[in-house]
Amino acid sequence: MNYIKELNAFKEWKMMNRLSPSAVALWYALMSINNSVRWKRAFNAPNSAVQQLTCLSKQGVVNARTQLVDKGLIRYEKGNRSGAPVYQMISLVQSVDLPADPTLDLSGDQDLTIHKYKQKQKSSRRSAREEIDSLIVFEENFGKVIPIIREAILEWNDKLGDEAVIHAMNLTVRRGGKTLGYIEQILKEWTKAGLTTLDEVLAYEADKEEKRRHKVVVKEKSRESYHAIFEAYLQGVQANDKRRSCRYFENDQRGLSKLRNHAKKDWDTCAAVKENGLSSRF
Repeated sequence: MNYIKELNAFKEWKMMNRLSPSAVALWYALMSINNSVRWKRAFNAPNSAVQQLTCLSKQGVVNARTQLVDKGLIRYEKGNRSGAPVYQMISLVQSVDLPADPTLDLSGDQDLTIHKYKQKQKSSRRSAREEIDSLIVFEENFGKVIPIIREAILEWNDKLGDEAVIHAMNLTVRRGGKTLGYIEQILKEWTKAGLTTLDEVLAYEADKEEKRRHKVVVKEKSRESYHAIFEAYLQGVQANDKRRSCRYFENDQRGLSKLRNHAKKDWDTCAAVKENGLSSRF
């Protein structure tokens, strides 16, 4: 399977067929995984890795995968306890039968020359693939690649690798970003964190997401707790136990600080009570 030809063929295919952004992201992710395992006919791709590369939820991956299967772009076999799901990419490029290489009787010097040429040719193909890969993804999702954008993307390819750059583009789309500047903010963050490979990037982003979720849970629990405290205070006031309730909040500075940070509206009410006197408010 020729990576560059497949990318170009996919681009042309999308002009005539409708496909959701999630399905597009999944197709690129699966192509990237297949490339990393040297183009196996069928390859394993753990759901966790696919979710990280596409920035999709578990259900998002399922929906996108269904679209690709229905469109005849991939084949899929569900995984089990002993193995990850199995994918097979369906080529969009017509296969071409190439003639076999002629048998040559070469001297040692000739063989060395041809070997060096093949190495150079292989290196050129790799360089071209990396350039076109990230540039095509940018053009598909953000717009025309003008020279200054092309140069910036290739510089980031040199620093972090083209798979990491593509992952940054996927994150940008997922978060609603639309510019190269947004992509570069993500890439600069990874560089500052000392990340150099896609695996490190995926681990870093997974850790960030886990911390974010934990922070949201703690924050919600804190708000519930502090609102409950203030409700108890108001009930004390309404029960004509005003002096004891106000004294509690005046003496408990930590409680006041928490109310100020987590229940500002309620705190404003308490502050007004303290400033104007209980009788003026209740």
